[in-house]
Amino acid sequence: MTVVVGIKCENGIVVGADGSATSSDGVQPTIEQPMDKIDLIGNRIIFTGSGAVGIKQRFLRILNDCYSKEQVFKKRDGHSHFVISKNLTQRFLKDLSETGLAPGQPLYQRGSSFAGLLAFVYDNEPYLCEFPQGDLQPEFKEDQSWFCALGCGQRIVDPFLGFINRVFFPDKIPSLLDGIFIANWAIRHAINLNTGGINDPISMAIIEKNGHNKFEVRKLSEDELLESEQMIQDVEKYMSSYKTVFQQQGGDSPPIPTPQS
Repeated sequence: MTVVVGIKCENGIVVGADGSATSSDGVQPTIEQPMDKIDLIGNRIIFTGSGAVGIKQRFLRILNDCYSKEQVFKKRDGHSHFVISKNLTQRFLKDLSETGLAPGQPLYQRGSSFAGLLAFVYDNEPYLCEFPQGDLQPEFKEDQSWFCALGCGQRIVDPFLGFINRVFFPDKIPSLLDGIFIANWAIRHAINLNTGGINDPISMAIIEKNGHNKFEVRKLSEDELLESEQMIQDVEKYMSSYKTVFQQQGGDSPPIPTPQS
């Protein structure tokens, strides 16, 4: 069980995930234990996913090879972030075909499931790319669709993120600090409401500019996550206190007129 959140921000990328890993006997869950679900490659790539751990391991190996050995993420003529995503998908589907998972056939039709989320830096620009469950065809998050969620918690998180988008960011995308807060709040919301298998600890990684004006990746510290958690508590407390406004308005309402015969 997993919930993963990705947010494209005006000055970076945020990727967050819950910290619970469940094992099963193929029919029902057997155990639940903590796991850090976010991987960093060098100082330019964040990767996570939901579903079969073995499939994620294979995607991660391909990413490592493409980054360290084949320089797929290195700038060159005729290259782009779209070319990178297509290259990765081609390699991944070919790898799956070697163990009987045919290219073009949704994984769930073969008894497996996986969705991936990749954030990376190319030519000093940050990108957020989703590989959705089913066909795994790459989809980049853009200004008008700046968030995504993966995993069994998606049905809880998608409406929550849609609400945040409508109320707070109807005509712009969040800042990096906003994105950290939103991702943490969304995952915390899923942890509070899910029926089992989504749990602490929350982990989060970001792409941000360093002191040399270059984008790079890093994981948030425990102190940074605690600060975000405190903000969530403060906001929810403020929202809860707003009910007194309705009570005050109700007290000032004129009496309902009595019908006259």
